[in-house]
Amino acid sequence: MHRFFSTRNVLIIVLVFAMGFRLFGIHFGLPFLYDPDEPVFVNHACSILAHRDPNPHFFGHPGTTVIYGLSILYAGLYGAGSILGFFHGPQHAQQVFLENPTVFYLIGRLFIALTGVATVWLVYRIGKRMFGEIPGIWAAVFMAVNPIHVHFSKIIRTDILMTFFVLLVFWYSLEILEKGNWKSYIGAGVACGFAWVTKYPGILSFICIVLAHFLRRGPSFRELSKWIFSGIVCLVTGFVVSPFLLLDFHTALSHFMGEMHNRPLSGRSAGFFQNLVTYFQGSIVWHAFSYFGFAVIVLGIVVYSLRGKKEKWIWWGWILLFYFFIASLPIIWDRWIVPLMPFLCLMAGYGFFTGMQWIFDRVPSKFRFPLGLIFLSLVLFHPIRMNILRGRMLSHKDTRTLAREWILQHVPEGSSVLIEKNGPPLPTSRYRFFVMDSTGEIVPATLSRIHPAVFDPPPFLIGSLRRIESLFEKGIEFVILSNWYDRLVQEEPNAPEKATYEALMRMGEKIYEIHRIPLYNQGPTIRVYQFLAKNKKEEISHAP
Repeated sequence: MHRFFSTRNVLIIVLVFAMGFRLFGIHFGLPFLYDPDEPVFVNHACSILAHRDPNPHFFGHPGTTVIYGLSILYAGLYGAGSILGFFHGPQHAQQVFLENPTVFYLIGRLFIALTGVATVWLVYRIGKRMFGEIPGIWAAVFMAVNPIHVHFSKIIRTDILMTFFVLLVFWYSLEILEKGNWKSYIGAGVACGFAWVTKYPGILSFICIVLAHFLRRGPSFRELSKWIFSGIVCLVTGFVVSPFLLLDFHTALSHFMGEMHNRPLSGRSAGFFQNLVTYFQGSIVWHAFSYFGFAVIVLGIVVYSLRGKKEKWIWWGWILLFYFFIASLPIIWDRWIVPLMPFLCLMAGYGFFTGMQWIFDRVPSKFRFPLGLIFLSLVLFHPIRMNILRGRMLSHKDTRTLAREWILQHVPEGSSVLIEKNGPPLPTSRYRFFVMDSTGEIVPATLSRIHPAVFDPPPFLIGSLRRIESLFEKGIEFVILSNWYDRLVQEEPNAPEKATYEALMRMGEKIYEIHRIPLYNQGPTIRVYQFLAKNKKEEISHAP
C-alpha cells in the first residue's frame, strides 16, 4: 500500500486528473465554432499547408508557436489520413476541413490541453526544488484543478503555451541563481524567446533572468556578458522561431498596433486600481481559488518570505510586474491572469503543506486524517466544483446551436434573413442572407463572407442600421439578433445603436427567444423577429 502511494504514483494520479478535467467538455460547440479566436490560429495553420507558404500572415499575439505547432500536427494528420485512406489528396483534405472541421479543432485543443498538463508537471518540479517533494506534489494538485487554467486549456489560444514557457524561464532562472553557468543563461534565454513569440507579454519574464543574475552576483556588474548574452539569445530565438516578424515587418507592425488599439465592447478597463481589485476578487479568488484557497496562498507567501532564500525575490518580481502590467491595460480579461496561476499554486502547495504540518504537530495522531480531510475539502471543493460545472456547461448544447435547430425547423427555406455576428450558425444554401456593411446599410451577403458550410456574418451590428425603412425596401422577412443589444444595455446604455435595436424590436414580431440556462449551458441570448411585407404574410410556428 505504501509502495502504491509513492511520489511517482501520486504524481501520475495528479496528472491523470489534470488531463481528465481538461478533457471534460473539450468538444464544446463542434462542429460549429463559437470561440472567436480559435479560427484565427487554425485557419492560418491550415493556410500554411494549403499554400505551402511558411509566412503565417498573422502576428497579432504573435501566436507563431501555436500556428506552427498546429501546422506540424495537421501535416501529421494528413500523412496518417492519406496512408489510412481517409484523405484522397490535398483538395479532399481541404474539403473535409471546410465541411466539418471537428477533427482539426479537437487536435488543436488536445495540443493545448497537453501543454496544460505539462505545466502541472513543471509546477511539481519547481515546487520540489523550492520547498521539497511533498509541497511540490500539493502545488501540482492545486495546478491540476485550477479552474482558470483548466478552462483555457480547452481553447486554442496562446495563454496556456506562453504560461508554460514563462514557467520554463523561471526554472532556468533558479538554475542561474544556483549554478550561474552558461547553460542556465542560454536555457533561460531560449525559453524567454519562445514565450514572447507565443504572446508578446512573455518578454516580461526576462525580469526573472535579470533578478537571478544580480541576486547571485550581488550589485557588482561583473559577468554582465552572461545575462546580456541571455537577452541576445532571447531575441534571436524569437526571430528564428518567428522569422516573418522581420521578413514581413510591416504586416507584423500593423497587426501589433491593431492589438494595441483593440477596444472590444466588453472587457473594458475601469482603471488601474479597479482592475487590480477585479483581477483579485473575480479571477484569483472567485474563478480560481476561493477565499479558503487564497488564505492558504497567503500562508505560503508569508512563511516563504520569512525564509532567507533569495529565490523568493524572483517569484515576487514576476508576480508584481505581470500583475501591475495587466492591470494597466485598457481592457481586462480573465485569461490574462493565467500566467500568474502556476506561481500562486506554488505558494498554495507550500502553504497547505505548512498548515497541515503545523496542525499535525499539535493534535493526536487519530485526529490527523479527519482534520486533514476537512482542510483539504475546504481548499479544493470550490475549484473542483467550478471545473465540473464549467465542463458540464461546455458539454451541453450552446444557445446558438439550439437556435439553429429551431430556425431550420420553423423559418421557411429561401427566406430573406438579416443576421449579425455571434448568431446561430446557419447553412449557406438555405436562406438569402443580408448583412450590415461598414456604412450602416443593409447589403446582400457576398460570397467572400460565406463559408462553404456555415454562413459567417461580418462584424457590423444590426444596431448600426441608418434607416429602419430599408428593412422593407430590401424585403427582409426575418431578423436574427445576437446579444449585442444586451451588452449595450449593460455597458453603453446611451449608445445610439441601443435605440435602433429597440425600434426594430417594436416594429417586428418576436417569434423566438432563447437564453442560456445558468450552470447548465452557455451562449448569448438569441432573438428572432419576423417582418411581414404588406402584400405577403406567411404562417410560421411560434416557439412554445
